[in-house]
Amino acid sequence: MQTRQGFSDLAELTLDDLGQHLIQILICHLPLCDLIYLKKFILLLKFYIINAVRRKRLNVILL
Repeated sequence: MQTRQGFSDLAELTLDDLGQHLIQILICHLPLCDLIYLKKFILLLKFYIINAVRRKRLNVILL
């Protein structure tokens, strides 16, 4: 599990920066051939971004 220290700058990121960061995580850690897992990851990502925008902050904890 990630600690907050690894994401201390997350609140200062724009949605663009956040998207780029999450794409890097996606490429590095997910098996690209596993489409079901990829779909679940994208749905979870949308959920976190929508909630962050609703709260007007980008301080989300990534799994």
